[in-house]
Amino acid sequence: MMYFIDVVYVGATALLASGLSYRLLEWQSKKNLPPITRIEPETIFLFEGDRLIDTSDCAEQLLAMHHIEGRRWSDLRSVLAERFPNFPESAPQSATVLPMIIDSQDHGRASRIQIEQVRTRLRVSLIEHTEKDENTAERYQRRIWEGQVETLRNATHHAPYPIWQSDHAGRILWANTAYEDLITACGHTFESEDGSHTLPAVFDLPASPVLHRHRYRTSVTLNPGQEVLWYDVNSIREDRFTMHYAIDINAVVQGEAAQRTFVQTLTKTFAQLSIGLAIFDRKRVLTLFNPALTDLTHLPPGFLSNKPSLHSFFDQLRNAQIMPEPRSYAEWRDDLSDLANAAADGQYQETWSLPSGQTYRVSGRPHPDGAIAFLFEDVSAEVSLNRRFRTDMELNQAVLDLIPQPIALFSFQNTLQFRNQAYRDLWPDEPDVDDAEVSIANSLAHWCRHSKSGASFASLAEGLAHDGPISLDQASLRLTNGRSLRVMVDRLAGGAHMLWFSDAENCKPRLELVKTA
Repeated sequence: MMYFIDVVYVGATALLASGLSYRLLEWQSKKNLPPITRIEPETIFLFEGDRLIDTSDCAEQLLAMHHIEGRRWSDLRSVLAERFPNFPESAPQSATVLPMIIDSQDHGRASRIQIEQVRTRLRVSLIEHTEKDENTAERYQRRIWEGQVETLRNATHHAPYPIWQSDHAGRILWANTAYEDLITACGHTFESEDGSHTLPAVFDLPASPVLHRHRYRTSVTLNPGQEVLWYDVNSIREDRFTMHYAIDINAVVQGEAAQRTFVQTLTKTFAQLSIGLAIFDRKRVLTLFNPALTDLTHLPPGFLSNKPSLHSFFDQLRNAQIMPEPRSYAEWRDDLSDLANAAADGQYQETWSLPSGQTYRVSGRPHPDGAIAFLFEDVSAEVSLNRRFRTDMELNQAVLDLIPQPIALFSFQNTLQFRNQAYRDLWPDEPDVDDAEVSIANSLAHWCRHSKSGASFASLAEGLAHDGPISLDQASLRLTNGRSLRVMVDRLAGGAHMLWFSDAENCKPRLELVKTA
């Protein structure tokens, strides 16, 4: 018979043997299996209100990876929001929204954040699908890097402008979609002579830029006979390759061509002007002038072509005696900035009387982009004509003043043109204003106020309105001082009227110049 102690010994031995066999079989099976994924909620943050009071080791590692030193809800959100944009901006205050599950919005398999209430505290758990030998914090950081790489890949491939990479021999190593589309548009192929897939060079650039950064302006021609496209290519050289970024500048090139054409047309137009033109840019440097400027100022074309400053330009005008000598040239030169400001506002205009007897009108006008333009015009003939005209007018007035009878000449517009001194003596209280501001109606009203025979004014006004030659013997006036006057009207060429005033008792036919109907 077998004793009880022997039974116990045998049973324990068998149980131990079976346990060891099971562990051995499990180890062998795991040894032959590939690595498995596991869900590991080991990144835990514990909050009391808005304040972080405790973390797991993996959570602390995650904060350290992002150099987070704060211990607030907003600090944690700054770490998690890149992959979890729906993470709350502040700690949830109501238990009705908890537990809260938030899925990641990045590429790859979704991760999860779980926010739950533990008594009076909030526990935030980051749940990642990790590989063996990779904790949650490392997996989280790797997912951020993967997302950033995917974002950069999409940004470069879908950029509207060509981007490509080349080695120092000029071979294209990589290019984005816009570059490949340009290859097709230019009629190039992706296959080399040996049949391999290659990226042909579309832009004519040196194999390797000399500088670390270099900028080129170059063009590509689409299929023969089609459009030419212009680009600014920025090349950045690294140790083993060069990155190139091409920007479409067709609008800029077309604008520059249009500007050149406009300037050429403008220059041809300015060349035909008799007015001297000098344009100074915003730095007050001469940038444009026309031939008339050299004719009027006698400044050498070489001096003007060297783009003198505003001060130098006026200094040369003074030396050539093409401007009047100011009382104090030093003060005038100091005030030249005020002159430039007045020209920029369009308020500068002066008349220069030169020692040579010529007269120039100088005016300043604003120009685009802060520039100013000075116009020099020879107005000597105009000034001389005005002087002669004024002399003739003064002579005519002197002749009229010698006639003893009061005379008033009204133009075809019925405004007072001339009146002699006898007329002013007859009507001394008539407003002493410019003759052109006095009309026949004003004069008739004035005469009526100083006359007793108002009925005669009606016939006088009717006579003035008559188109043919007329004698107004019936137009007699009796002034308030008892003096009797006779008014005669002569119609002159061009519709003008001359009115004569004479005493009714001493009327001389030779002076009346009456024209019978």
